[in-house]
Amino acid sequence: MKKKTILNICMVLTIVLIAVCGVMAVGSVKGWFGGSADSNVTVAEKTGIVMVERNGVAYELSQGAAIREGDRLYTKTAASLTLAKKDEGNVYLGANAELKVADAGKNFLLEVLKGEALIDARGMDSVTVVSGDTETIMNQAVATVSTQAGSSMIYVYTGEAAVKNESTSFDDTIAAGNVATIVSAGKCDLTSMNAASLSDAQMAQLKKCGIDETFCFTEEELNKIQAEREAEILKAQQEAIKQKEEAKKEEA
Repeated sequence: MKKKTILNICMVLTIVLIAVCGVMAVGSVKGWFGGSADSNVTVAEKTGIVMVERNGVAYELSQGAAIREGDRLYTKTAASLTLAKKDEGNVYLGANAELKVADAGKNFLLEVLKGEALIDARGMDSVTVVSGDTETIMNQAVATVSTQAGSSMIYVYTGEAAVKNESTSFDDTIAAGNVATIVSAGKCDLTSMNAASLSDAQMAQLKKCGIDETFCFTEEELNKIQAEREAEILKAQQEAIKQKEEAKKEEA
């Protein structure tokens, strides 16, 4: 009987030890024990489901969480994420996007693996953004870097960005108001940007940056375009309702 009791106690202690080790392992990955308290990058804002993959473990990211070097961030449908790099600048990630923080220190290095991210590099010492085999070095700039299947696009709203792609020999400095399109097949285009060509998500991110006189667009321009789009959507909805009502009358 006494021997059985000792065995039961040993079994309970083993289970407790396993549980503690599990908690320690998860806590170490998530930074519960101060391992990422000194991180330069944190989650300033998030909506919807945003995941992070760290050391091979994936879990949902929480508000205020510290970001480590090597973290891969994923936004789901209708989700968004804002990363703050101390008082230097912000990174805005749209829905269905994937971003890797390769270096979170002074030489800030980001890799846009999928979708698009807007980077506000004003105040940053150095920031390099990689999209496929395209490298963008931002100089006091605000720009969107987009990674799609076989292509990269860089929209520069203020400041300038040095864009380089070795496979296509594209090497140029993009000034505010221009967009560079680089296709892996070897095609490179540099064109003037039109505010109407921006998506609603891009406009919303731009407004969060605080648009000033150095930007190629004013906030009033963006507001006007968004109002026109909303009016078109409302008109289409009203037309659809009208057609349904007429169809019901004909059936009656």
